[in-house]
Amino acid sequence: MCSHKVVIGIVMRGREFLMVFNPRRGWEFPGGRVEPGEQPEDAVQRELLEEAGVVGRVLSKIYEDSNLVVYLVKFEKFSGEGEFESRFFKELPEPLAFSDGEARLFLKIAFQNAISFL
Repeated sequence: MCSHKVVIGIVMRGREFLMVFNPRRGWEFPGGRVEPGEQPEDAVQRELLEEAGVVGRVLSKIYEDSNLVVYLVKFEKFSGEGEFESRFFKELPEPLAFSDGEARLFLKIAFQNAISFL
């Protein structure tokens, strides 16, 4: 898989979703670049653990374009400290690291898909 791809995990715990606080950018969904030789699904698991200290089960790919893959992930447990502060939310927090519209789109897709899994 191309190493220029970025992955994001929309981690769900019931009706709440996980975000991490990057001090330079604001609140964002955990994620990052796919490393050379790594599959996107493995990359999202690694990024969840590194950024939020979270272990989750990837349920489905909910969005993909030429640069980005977004996964719906079911929260399983915290496993140590992540590099960023992380919290579960029911509403989007501020400040966001990316556009409100993009966040709402990913959450809408995640919640629609989560109904069959959670």
